[in-house]
Amino acid sequence: MRLIGLMHGLFGKLAVRGDLGGVLKEFLLELGESLGATGGFLLSATDPTNLRLLADVGPVFQEDAHDAEVIRAFYNEIFHHQRPSLAVGSSRDATCLIGVPLVSDERLIGGMVFFRAEGQTPFTLEDMPLLGVVALPLAIHLENVEISRVNLTRRAELEAVLSSMVDGLLVVDSWGLVVSFNEAFKQLAGLSAAELYTLYWDDLVETSERNSTVFESFNAALREGERFNARCAALMRQSNGKAIPVSISFTTIVEPSGRITGGVLSVRDVTIETQIDRMKDEFVSTVSHELRTPITSISGFVEMMMAREIPRADQLPLLEVIHSEAGRLGRLINDMLDLSKIQSNRLSLQLKKFRLETLLKSVIRPFEVQHAQSHRIALTIDPQRGMLLADYDRLAQVMVNLVSNAVKYSPEGGLIQVSAQKLRDRWVIEVRDEGIGIPEDSLPHVFDRFYRVNENQTSGSGLGLFITKEIVERHGGTIGIESRLNEGTTFRVTLPAIAKAQPTVKPVKTRSQSARAGG
Repeated sequence: MRLIGLMHGLFGKLAVRGDLGGVLKEFLLELGESLGATGGFLLSATDPTNLRLLADVGPVFQEDAHDAEVIRAFYNEIFHHQRPSLAVGSSRDATCLIGVPLVSDERLIGGMVFFRAEGQTPFTLEDMPLLGVVALPLAIHLENVEISRVNLTRRAELEAVLSSMVDGLLVVDSWGLVVSFNEAFKQLAGLSAAELYTLYWDDLVETSERNSTVFESFNAALREGERFNARCAALMRQSNGKAIPVSISFTTIVEPSGRITGGVLSVRDVTIETQIDRMKDEFVSTVSHELRTPITSISGFVEMMMAREIPRADQLPLLEVIHSEAGRLGRLINDMLDLSKIQSNRLSLQLKKFRLETLLKSVIRPFEVQHAQSHRIALTIDPQRGMLLADYDRLAQVMVNLVSNAVKYSPEGGLIQVSAQKLRDRWVIEVRDEGIGIPEDSLPHVFDRFYRVNENQTSGSGLGLFITKEIVERHGGTIGIESRLNEGTTFRVTLPAIAKAQPTVKPVKTRSQSARAGG
């Protein structure tokens, strides 16, 4: 009884000490002294194929080759048949062995073995009851320790998974009160842990006609203990008062017995998706308008000419308008085709050598002719000149987009400067205007798909600069922007002199950290 009391006391201290090996060694010393043993050890058998040493006392037990069969039979009795065993060996350090299995609820937990060296009286069956008395409570303690270890490991693994989740996870009880959450949810709510623990889940989201039925059904399922799974959209009010769109998946927690003990909410911030959907809707509306306008103009003027309402001498200006509108229509269609190629990773480059000066002059010349009365365009080229290996047509498309943007946003009589400078193995091309500039809060988004600065005041699909950036990056280059309101904007394109076409398979970004809207 003294040993059992000692065992309970030692395991009671385990939670504080956290040293299982030390506790077991202390117990083995006491039990070994009571048995008059030279030494002893405890083995874990939670994995029957791999016995693991938990603790030992006295000299290290070493098996003698002559005793291999005896030792094997001894272990077989304990760990296979789960019976106490005695064995007498011929080795100098272990003339006699005594051991018992440690079993709890018919499950083998481990085994306890003591030995006496040569010259000592061998163990007898009379020594067995002492081991038998402590075997069961020791097995129970070890099983509890193992269960705690496994639970802690699983909890740590679960916490690691939850903390790495992008989505917020919220656990509530049957009343809907918050009982647990991961770091992502805490960040999403913008509240402290102490604040969250005082709230019900529906304190954190706004009820609307679209989600009220789901909210009420989930609360009813929690109270009445019914299974429930659903998903809906909602607005989540953050601590700073800002409401963000979220998607919430609801499910009830079902125990093996079938009892409902609470619920889990998986909450995803869909701000980006919502913005993209809004921009897509605006894009469809914009493209419909942009397509309709040139078609209406072309159709109207053609009908007038077919009706012979306009003298032949006066038809040239109308034909010029028709030509211009047809070009505008073609550019819009090409933008949509390029967007499709980018999204399906089919935008490829046809690389060839050419003089950058030749390309820039060919791009600028039509603008000089068309806007001779309204804008001044100056071209400055590095005297080194030299060749560039790139996709001529795609790079021309980039420059047309940038120069047309500069013209669009520049005042009457404004100067547009286009320059190209060779820096070692790279070309730096700049397009600078004296236009209205871009608001600072718009700069991070100007290369996003469908994005337009002052969308109510400017035409275009919002694709031009998105496509421009993709083309530049496919050449292994970069594009950046500097802008001040009412002072102007500078686009800066950096390209390798010898481009290496980047892989066409690459993720399409929805957010960019530079440049300006157009197209």
